[in-house]
Amino acid sequence: MRKSSKISDDIKRRPDVKKSIAVLIFTALIISTPSCLLAESENVLTWQKASLWLNRDSNVLKDLAEAEKNSKKQYEEAKENAKTIDTRGRTVYILGQEIRIAFDDTTQMFMTQQKELFPEQMRYYWNMTQDSKRRTSNSLTISLRNMYLGLYSAHNDVRIKELKYEVAENLHNQNQLKLEKGMITEIEALESEYALEKARAELAAARRNRENMLRSFNHFLCRDIHTDYDDIRLESQLYTIFRDYDYYLGRALVNRAEIKQAEKQLALLEQKKRIMDRFPLSMNTVSVRKDYNNLLLDMEIQEARLEQAKLDIEVEVKEAYIEAAAAVKNTENMKKLLDLQKSNIDKIRRLYEKGLVSKTVLDQSEIGYLEFCSSYDLTLFDCNTKLMKLVYVSGIGMA
Repeated sequence: MRKSSKISDDIKRRPDVKKSIAVLIFTALIISTPSCLLAESENVLTWQKASLWLNRDSNVLKDLAEAEKNSKKQYEEAKENAKTIDTRGRTVYILGQEIRIAFDDTTQMFMTQQKELFPEQMRYYWNMTQDSKRRTSNSLTISLRNMYLGLYSAHNDVRIKELKYEVAENLHNQNQLKLEKGMITEIEALESEYALEKARAELAAARRNRENMLRSFNHFLCRDIHTDYDDIRLESQLYTIFRDYDYYLGRALVNRAEIKQAEKQLALLEQKKRIMDRFPLSMNTVSVRKDYNNLLLDMEIQEARLEQAKLDIEVEVKEAYIEAAAAVKNTENMKKLLDLQKSNIDKIRRLYEKGLVSKTVLDQSEIGYLEFCSSYDLTLFDCNTKLMKLVYVSGIGMA
């Protein structure tokens, strides 16, 4: 069968939909991805590699990990120090004599807060740094996926433009021979030459665009900006099962960091109130009574903030769900069209084998099929990004 070797190899390398490594749930992917991926002899870029590099090498995430480590240390120190606090009084030694000094109610209240409340406050700040790291990691992951999609698009555009240039060059060479034999006019030959120059210019532009996208991508991952890859692959299936709206909203109202933090902050205020209630005589102190009244107001404000956070999250989940639902539907429609394109290209191949269509027509049809396959890959990857964003917005896997 007389096929262009380059185009045929491309088709053989890629069936109906390019089959790359199946996508795993993101959290499991990061944990289970073997380090040997980085040592593969095949210089192929996959999303698994890119996400692994991000979580391993990002300076932003390293700084947040250090901040989390320090806040955890502060919490542990506060917890240990609390064990040594005597809330009832202090023992002093004067001239070898042991003297016990009892605290009044107000001092006992403050010492109890130091012993019972302060460690919990430090735990709260530690949890905040953990949440900050997770949310930043999620945000960087979504940004990386957008860059990865752009890089793949630029990389694949070069591949398509190379095939188009090859077809234009072959067609122009044929027209040159036809011109010499008087089979076509000079205008027709000039038109084919113009098409060749146009294809050359488009290929050069595609290569420049790929270089720019590659530099930005490598810079984002803290890699050498000149690092290149022989091939770039996308995903072959949906990132996760798409569920109904109530599932995501229900999980969000339980797992979202904003709600957890607001609930914890309210719990700390309530704990402080309980401690102050244990020392009613301290209310005779004007400053303590004022602090108590302010505490009651703070609790009301925090309850309102918690309700507002739930409303804001509900809006955010709804927006993310609508985007994901539209993306899933669009991907399903594209898959149906891809199946039709596959059927059409198979027909053209059979016609070519029977000598009913020219090689040029076959090559152009195969390029068109590859372009549609690429469009489907881009659609699927974008759909997975929206599904991943919906998962993050819902706080799934972030307890």
